[in-house]
Amino acid sequence: GVGAPILLRGEAGIGKSRLSEEVVRRARHLGWLSTTARVPELSAGTASDVLSALGKSLMALLDDSDTPPMTDFAPDLRLAIEDLTGVEPSDLHRLGAMTEAARTAARIDALQALATMSAARRPLLLGVEDGHGATEAALAGRERLAAGVLPERPLVLLMTKRVEGDPSRKAGRLAGLQKLTMDLGP
Repeated sequence: GVGAPILLRGEAGIGKSRLSEEVVRRARHLGWLSTTARVPELSAGTASDVLSALGKSLMALLDDSDTPPMTDFAPDLRLAIEDLTGVEPSDLHRLGAMTEAARTAARIDALQALATMSAARRPLLLGVEDGHGATEAALAGRERLAAGVLPERPLVLLMTKRVEGDPSRKAGRLAGLQKLTMDLGP
């Protein structure tokens, strides 16, 4: 594939954020589209928190000339993008009838569509800062994003997180794609 997942792990204060910022700066200097989504420190690290942060970050990256009008999207994808990015939903009744699992799956589909649109123009570096609170559902969303976009598009998925309690140590993370894990230490 043409994409790669990168995980920067380390204790609090070791320099994960600084290294991530430098990678993003250099990617921009090389002409990449680059954005970093910050997961609120006090959030529960839910799939919704992580995916919404990524979706909002991607939407901010795309300008009006890159993004088709919402009416051009299929109704299901449009509703998922609205839900993902916090825009008032065009069909509140249908959204309210969805289970949380179905909404999470739809948000991931929307995130894949936005990332694919972005990476179609230029290489894309998509960072997730403070991913250490991510739940299993959020990590599964990251895995689906990686599996759906990375093999097809020039996308680097960069995540920073603390080492303790890191469920991404489990085998098979990121859909079996070769990932680079950098453990930062003193």
